[in-house]
Amino acid sequence: MDNETMQKDSSGQWSIQTLGWLMVASWFCASLLSQTMYIVDNGVPYGPEVLLERLGNWYWIIAIVELAIWALVGILVYARVKKVKSLSSSEYIVPAR
Repeated sequence: MDNETMQKDSSGQWSIQTLGWLMVASWFCASLLSQTMYIVDNGVPYGPEVLLERLGNWYWIIAIVELAIWALVGILVYARVKKVKSLSSSEYIVPAR
C-alpha cells in the first residue's frame, strides 16, 4: 500500500486514524521537549510534585488531557490490530468467479 492511500480516505481527506496518530506524535514530542528543557535548566527531570507546585489547579486539567491522549493511543492501537486481523483473515478467502 502506498503512502498516499494510507494517509487519506476515499474523499481525499485525512483519515481519523492518521490525525489521531499525528496528535499522539505531537503530544509525545512536546512532552519530550518539555522534559529536556527542564533537565537542562535544573539537572533532574520533573515529577508530579513539581507540576503541582508550579501549575496548581491547571495540573489537573493537563492530567485529564493526558489521560484522554492515552485513551486515544489505546483506541488507535485497538483499531490497528483489528484492521490487521481482518486483513490477515481475508487472505484465505477465495474470490468468486
